[in-house]
Amino acid sequence: MRIYIYLAVFFLSAIRALAQSSPEKKYYDWAKPETIERVKVNDTTDRPADVLMDERAIEYKYGAQELEYYSFRHMVVQINTDRGLERFNKLYIGVDDVIDIILIKARSISPKGVVKEINEGQMKDQTDEEDGRKSKIFAFEGLEVGSIIEYIVYTKNYYEVFGRMIFQNDLPVHKARFELYSPDNLQFKLKGYNNFPVIKDTTIGDKNHYTTDYFTVDPLFEEKYSNFRANVCRVEYKLAYNTSNKGKVPIYTYAEVAKNVYNRIYSPSERPAKSLEKIISNLKLKEASPEKRARLVENYFKSTISVKTNQRLSEEVEDILKNKLASESGITKVMAQALELAGVKTELVITTNRYQVRFDSDFETYNFLGDYLIYLPVLNKFIAPSKFSYRLDITPYDYIGNNGLFVKAVEAGGVKMGLGSIKKIGIPTVDDTKETIKVEVLLNLNDDKMSVSYHKEMGGYLSTFYKPAYFILDKENRDKIIDELLKGVSKDAKISEVAVTHTDMNNVDDKEPFTIDAKMEISELLERAGTRYLFKLGEIIGQQSEMYQNKKRQTDIEVEYPHQYLRIIRFKIPDGYDVQGLEKIKMNFVLTEDGAQTAGFISDYTLDADGWTTVTVKEFYGKIIYHVSKYEEYRKVINAAADFNKVVIVFVKK
Repeated sequence: MRIYIYLAVFFLSAIRALAQSSPEKKYYDWAKPETIERVKVNDTTDRPADVLMDERAIEYKYGAQELEYYSFRHMVVQINTDRGLERFNKLYIGVDDVIDIILIKARSISPKGVVKEINEGQMKDQTDEEDGRKSKIFAFEGLEVGSIIEYIVYTKNYYEVFGRMIFQNDLPVHKARFELYSPDNLQFKLKGYNNFPVIKDTTIGDKNHYTTDYFTVDPLFEEKYSNFRANVCRVEYKLAYNTSNKGKVPIYTYAEVAKNVYNRIYSPSERPAKSLEKIISNLKLKEASPEKRARLVENYFKSTISVKTNQRLSEEVEDILKNKLASESGITKVMAQALELAGVKTELVITTNRYQVRFDSDFETYNFLGDYLIYLPVLNKFIAPSKFSYRLDITPYDYIGNNGLFVKAVEAGGVKMGLGSIKKIGIPTVDDTKETIKVEVLLNLNDDKMSVSYHKEMGGYLSTFYKPAYFILDKENRDKIIDELLKGVSKDAKISEVAVTHTDMNNVDDKEPFTIDAKMEISELLERAGTRYLFKLGEIIGQQSEMYQNKKRQTDIEVEYPHQYLRIIRFKIPDGYDVQGLEKIKMNFVLTEDGAQTAGFISDYTLDADGWTTVTVKEFYGKIIYHVSKYEEYRKVINAAADFNKVVIVFVKK
């Protein structure tokens, strides 16, 4: 839940209604069709469309009773291919936060200049069944390749003081512009990212005017192992000063957030809820270490309270404990207070998903304050209060490497208050997330099959799906999950024995990885070819990702978390046979940066006197971000795993 929801009321009460003025864009209209400059494309283009213009403006102005907020967009798109027709023959314009539609209209212009207009009366209203969001839908009839579609949307919206506008997707934008107008006493700060142009700060009459020159935006494409949303060209803006009320004093600061959120989460002036004190007493934590106390507290509340992120729920601790139901901030409040009662010092962390936006420490906007973590300084570890699948030791990967606002308690004159500072949320090491597979294969050439002993351990992030699922599901669904995982070795595997251990998420003393042991009989990986036998050794590690890209790489490689895989495969060469193709096993692809190996795929084998071959494969990724200049080296590591998956060795009769 956005933190600024709780703070906006503070500023609204401080705004003084000054002289009213007309919105700047009220009489805006579109140009004559023949003046629109088309883009030349050839018949073989694969570009579905070109954005000829994307002009946007927002305006804050004083109305009769309160500050008003207006939003304007003018979009012109040229359609180049059949894919473009499919993409733009119907448009959805969100109106969920709209108070009043001042102007909304659309038109299409055929390659021959025939114009068809659509007015608001021809548009349909739609409400999304899942999230309740409202849209205006309008369809363009008779579109053809070479047509231009154009729309203008001008609305009065519900008030907001922080915003973000994204100007980039997979289409080229030939002419873009951004404007923000505000009364002269309301001063904004703005910052552009990812090649957003310089923003000019000027005045028009009694209004502040923040604007860019017209600019172009290259297309940005989704790429494998990339963080698309965080890399788009965008602008962030925030209301920074209200000079009529406070002078040149910053408003909406992180210092305010720290104070207000600390008071709301920790309730320092109130006695802890009796029910909470009773729970902590019953957990009998006196003899436990700080780490064990934290684990017991976390496990208790994650096992007894359900978290609902899309409902308005009471944030009173007694209500939460009674109803066993909490919002994200509600469960954060309960757990933070419980940990403090248990003698474990905490700091509140407010951050954002790095796959949505990178938290910029140099630009204070509440848009970066979306999610809660609880930091335990004595352990240097985090708890994600609302994430059932993540427990102490594993910080949700959406947040690692991003900044956060850390809020800790300070005391002055006997009064506790929150003090905030921006810090980096640490990135785990490659040793914290490891998958180990040990396989022993006994070949039965007479029956064209093999007996397989299979052992798999999953630790760290690699366990955060299987372990929670196994913990909460019934036996039938548990068996389905494990069966599907084992069938990843071979679809025709006949599984005779399975043992799954280290599955209890609430066992604070068990720190071993989630483990599966199984016995299987497999035919699919052994194939007869005359007197020879083909052993599809590489498939034992399961299907692997491949990384190929025709276009030049645009963005850095970004992965979810550092991790590594270790595979040990043992098999005995059948009596009376020689083996061919072992040399294919040997691979060594390593990415080195500043003298350190940061990613790699290394495989080798040994052969003993008794005919046993031991294959060892190590694959590791020690960082979450690799610079785009390292793309080719990174790609070789990824593709080495896929190439190993195709390794086949041959047994030849002596």
